[in-house]
Amino acid sequence: MKIVFDIGHPGHVHHFKHAIKALMHKGHRVLILARPKDVTLRLLEAEGLRAIVVGGHSTNHVKKGFNQGFSHLKTVLICARFRPDILVGRASPNLGFASFLLGIPFISFNDTEHAHMNALYAALFSDYRITPLPFRRNLGRKHLRIDSLFELAYLNPKYFEPDPKVLNLLGIRSNDTFIIMRIVAWGATHDVGYTGLSPAMKTRAIHELSQYGKVFISSEAKLPEDLKPYQLKIPPEKLVDALSYATMFFGEGGTVAAEAAVLGTVAVKVGVAALNMGNFIELAKYGLMHVIPDEERALNKTIELLKDKDLKTKNKKRRTRLLTEKIDVTAFTVWFIENYPKSASVIKKEPDYQYRFR
Repeated sequence: MKIVFDIGHPGHVHHFKHAIKALMHKGHRVLILARPKDVTLRLLEAEGLRAIVVGGHSTNHVKKGFNQGFSHLKTVLICARFRPDILVGRASPNLGFASFLLGIPFISFNDTEHAHMNALYAALFSDYRITPLPFRRNLGRKHLRIDSLFELAYLNPKYFEPDPKVLNLLGIRSNDTFIIMRIVAWGATHDVGYTGLSPAMKTRAIHELSQYGKVFISSEAKLPEDLKPYQLKIPPEKLVDALSYATMFFGEGGTVAAEAAVLGTVAVKVGVAALNMGNFIELAKYGLMHVIPDEERALNKTIELLKDKDLKTKNKKRRTRLLTEKIDVTAFTVWFIENYPKSASVIKKEPDYQYRFR
């Protein structure tokens, strides 16, 4: 079987890496297409996965449009030569366009309700749209819901064990309190109209949170001079290890907030858009995430949680419950691809069949 995966974001590397390796191990031919957003290419390299770069990345929306057109064309040409049996991606416009022109089945994964343009492509051009069960939009008759979170495709203990060496890189001990604060660039298409922490709040949060533990800033954007001393200086592939040992997550960035939460590190996510995202609402039910649009209230909630000396112990129990109740996304993905299109019919007719992948 020949399969094309499209990787458009660092989080997509993590989502698909174990499925890609499993499919390769089984003898399938897998071609990876990628865009150079943030640390995407470095993460692929760290996993030993080779990719063909299609298009560039820009936070300028005019340049973004040109880059998108070029990557559409390049993706079509590559797929026409490779002749894959199936296309797989995260609501990828590139694969949607290639699927439409070449008639190749496209399986789309989506967990971001406010990514309207990508969701439109997925609804129009994908053969099946797979989302977490709590996804709050209806993507049509070929919408399949699985009872899990995409972050569990790589942060399930079956696939991930935190590396304690990251503590040495951070210069802290295992019992130290530390907080990871996330700042994003707000350059993605689905970020238009949304903003995050104000400059004043970033500085204030650093000052106030530092009274409870060491603060590290993970940032997509270039940091101003006064915040640079707090920058998280570890290899990007080690971020999830740091999140696993962290006491708290505070800030912007949906993917990193969700990663922290499923690792058992409670996350306080700032932002209006997150209020309507099903995966965040689901994590909130487990007590692993707090979505608060007002930055003042969000900071206060973070401080309140940091005062709880049993916070990490409580969160370990919450995470255990989450892992017990959710299915293995990677095992499901491999099965779904290998058995397509029969697999789609099975899940459509018998949604509970997915629970064999717990």
